[in-house]
Amino acid sequence: MDEKIETAIRKLQTGNMIFIYDGGAREGETDMVMLAKCATQEAIRFMRKRGGLICIAVAGKVAEKMKLPFFADLLLTGGLEGLLIPKTPYGDKSAFSLTLNHRNTYTGITDIDRARTISEFGKLADSLKTENRKPETEFHQKFYSPGHVYVLIGRGLEKRKGHTELSLALAEKCGSNATVICELLGDDGKALKPEEAEKLADENGSVMLNWKEIIVWGQK
Repeated sequence: MDEKIETAIRKLQTGNMIFIYDGGAREGETDMVMLAKCATQEAIRFMRKRGGLICIAVAGKVAEKMKLPFFADLLLTGGLEGLLIPKTPYGDKSAFSLTLNHRNTYTGITDIDRARTISEFGKLADSLKTENRKPETEFHQKFYSPGHVYVLIGRGLEKRKGHTELSLALAEKCGSNATVICELLGDDGKALKPEEAEKLADENGSVMLNWKEIIVWGQK
């Protein structure tokens, strides 16, 4: 396995953050990435101060067990298909699902509330490998919607090569089914430049991967 990929996986397994750049031909953004079950108040604060939208990415197989829908499908069934676009400007179908709060939160938006929603979702997503579970029931008992954390459903790297799928490919190697991701933004209001994201990763003792490195590794 590539040494850089190995380092990233070790970082994730020990509850640390890594950075993933999806390439200039796509969003041209670098995301902060952690395993969802490892999300802490401090990590969410860091993401909030440095980034854009904080989201949970969950493997498609788990979303199916929880009966989590794609938001685009809800628009279709609700007669709001006029709001849909066939693809995003960078050529993908949207990965967005519902917004959630854990039931043991207050407003849901504070760092501690979002950390609880994300970490508890991650723990549930990772526990569904156990036989004789009722994931839909457990999901409904622990979470409600609408909430303050967006959920993204992975479509698999063979179908989509976004931060959702790239982060989940690494999470799978860690034995996990969910990540928390958030885009890095600069003071100019735009996506943080890759070289600046690389510098930030170094300053925080982390590692930054680009999409090609993950795709090549995944094909071995």
